[in-house]
Amino acid sequence: MAELLLHARGSDEWPVWQDGHCILETEREWLLEGPADALDAVQDAFPEHAERISATVVLLAFRSAVGKYTLPGFGEIELVSCKWNADHFDNMLRDLTDVAAALPFSRRVGSGLPYERVCLPELSVPYHAFVYLRYALSEFAPADDRLDLALRRVLSRPHQRLVAGTRLVPVERARAVGTRGLLRALTSPWEWREMPEGDGGAIAAALQGHLPERIEEEQRHHSVDTPENRFVRAVLELANTIIEGTRQQVESWSQPGLRQRVLQDCAEMARVLAPLRAHAMWREVGPMVQYPAGSPVLQRRYGYREVLRHFVRLRLISRIPLEYQAVEDLLSLKDIATLYELWSFFAVVRAVESCIGPPSEADAPAVTHDQIVARWGLRVGWANGAEVLYNARFARGPSRLSTSVPLRPDVCVRIPSGPNRGLHLFDAKFRLESLASLDEEDDDSATFKRADLYKMHTYRDAIPDATSVWIIYPGTEQRFYPADPAAIQRAYSGVGAVPARPDGGALELVVRELFGAPAVSTARAVTEAPLRRAYSHGA
Repeated sequence: MAELLLHARGSDEWPVWQDGHCILETEREWLLEGPADALDAVQDAFPEHAERISATVVLLAFRSAVGKYTLPGFGEIELVSCKWNADHFDNMLRDLTDVAAALPFSRRVGSGLPYERVCLPELSVPYHAFVYLRYALSEFAPADDRLDLALRRVLSRPHQRLVAGTRLVPVERARAVGTRGLLRALTSPWEWREMPEGDGGAIAAALQGHLPERIEEEQRHHSVDTPENRFVRAVLELANTIIEGTRQQVESWSQPGLRQRVLQDCAEMARVLAPLRAHAMWREVGPMVQYPAGSPVLQRRYGYREVLRHFVRLRLISRIPLEYQAVEDLLSLKDIATLYELWSFFAVVRAVESCIGPPSEADAPAVTHDQIVARWGLRVGWANGAEVLYNARFARGPSRLSTSVPLRPDVCVRIPSGPNRGLHLFDAKFRLESLASLDEEDDDSATFKRADLYKMHTYRDAIPDATSVWIIYPGTEQRFYPADPAAIQRAYSGVGAVPARPDGGALELVVRELFGAPAVSTARAVTEAPLRRAYSHGA
């Protein structure tokens, strides 16, 4: 029985229990009551999210975290945010990794596989890969996305090749003696024996009644020491290197709660890999010296193709531009709001690609010892002049211009021609669940959501090139506020909101309309009343 009591702040509502764990909505604050020493352990485990407000009460505020964790003295908890859980987090991580894998990054940050004679590439930033690997080795990942299951498939039916060889056998047991064996028998100093008259057949007769004690026999056997298995072994060792590298880095962290949780993750991941690394097959498999790029086994065979896909993701996820603090958030608690912003950028890139084809270039992020940071804006460009930028900075100056204070929208799309020619901005707002609050006048709980809409108007007014500005949010309703409600427009000019999530939404539809400029669809229709209210509050 838990010695701690947990209930929602400001009410007597108790959390819901399901399948042996407690479900907490991270949008709410929770009060944890109990003995002082038990609360000390909770604060040590969650120092950034547990605030001591009295000797026997701790305030828990998890913000946008998701996932399952152990609350010391209480039990297992599952954090859900806007009804999104760890599965949604992992789906976004997998989704953005797939998009990033196709980007033609410039300079030395390649997106494809290495074709030169090298082993697996060194990961510049192991934290990024660790977050993905933690998902790929967890029981919560779908079967097709689990690295450990793919490795087990390989070990259960490894690819083999037929190898020719020879062995020395007693002459009476020889079954497959070739010309080479006979010549070696005649020229090698092996022991000979005299055969009784009439024994030994024609060979003994030709050798004056003598035969060798042993003779070299040809044989063929199956070997698992193939280039494909060497690649799988290298991926397995790469996964272990990521875990051990993260463990060594985390040991020096000053936050005991964060350090302990990540070390527990390392221990669990190492436990999953241990029997796979200890399998007897690897004793026969040598180190990889060349990536088998053209191998149909690696690209098509069940098990091998999944290992290859995980390798691609591990290599690419380490090059996604994410600041160190954001990576730390992903390591400690699965901060779904942080990931949603990054996922939105790659979702826009994929939507543009569906309109005009693959991009021609992508800027390389800045790589340092422990982080990857996009420069003033990670840019993905197309040959026709279209571009998508991540966190581009607009300020007073000759290039990206802001007429007032510096601004940094999450995603910028520049369309070179057509009715929607110009700049279209997108800002990810994970916290926004419904657009209904944008129409409410006096609900204090909606203040921060209305501020999101005001910010969209700020972007449009302060950035001269901005034609339309959109909120990207994980809801279901699409809305657009034209700059001139009375005008009949073929082009987007104004502010709007578009739902987007890995399993659906209208983001791709909106991007297609921006590039294709079709007639105004019903999805863009909006009443004038909410439009007037949006502008009447000084937007």
